[in-house]
Amino acid sequence: MNMKMMHKIYIFLIIICTFLSANNGDDFFEATGKFLANHVKDGKVNYSALKENSSELDDLTKTIAEFDLGNLNAAETKAFWLNAYNILVIRGVVTHLPINSPLDVEGFFKTITYPAAGENLTLDDIEHKKIRPVYGDARIHFALVCAALGCPPIKPFAYLPAILDEQLDASTIEILNDDSFIIVDEKAKKVAVSEIFNWFRGDFENEGVTILEYINRYREAKIPGDYELSFNPYNWQLNSL
Repeated sequence: MNMKMMHKIYIFLIIICTFLSANNGDDFFEATGKFLANHVKDGKVNYSALKENSSELDDLTKTIAEFDLGNLNAAETKAFWLNAYNILVIRGVVTHLPINSPLDVEGFFKTITYPAAGENLTLDDIEHKKIRPVYGDARIHFALVCAALGCPPIKPFAYLPAILDEQLDASTIEILNDDSFIIVDEKAKKVAVSEIFNWFRGDFENEGVTILEYINRYREAKIPGDYELSFNPYNWQLNSL
């Protein structure tokens, strides 16, 4: 089975399991899924509409603040933090509109805090304390979305504990087969990849593989190991509809 077929199957599973999750009364994941389905299109967010009516976002922000992680297993906790990060990024953008980039807001990632599961955390706290060192899973870099066009596109669904591995695989397969994210020049034997791979090189190489070997795990068209690797400048323009 090729990667494109696997990706289609994963997307089908995501749709089915999102429906099942809603019927099982998992309020946070259900509400997150509905919110993203309503406000995300083609990997971008309708921030202006949310500025006009923020009731859904306000409710989700409150739920994140009061969320009890006490009885959750590892997959549930991981899914919570992935969704919480993406929702709080949107919260931060909407709060500070009009902006052209999250970097227009001083301390957007490093100093502005949000109540989350009984703590006050910055976005960097969530990424670099609650997710990266805990799970050691480089696929999270294709699920966390920092409100910029350089990020992997935000999905119109929630990450769900029951199928989290499948969802992370699907997101990784999609982005690492995207010619705008991984730019291969066969004639020059060069490949340019996202700056994400430079910033978090250790996450991708922590299993004793090179960056290209990691990428090739998920690519249908493998990149030869002798290709020259470079990193594209990150596009911090807002991922706004």
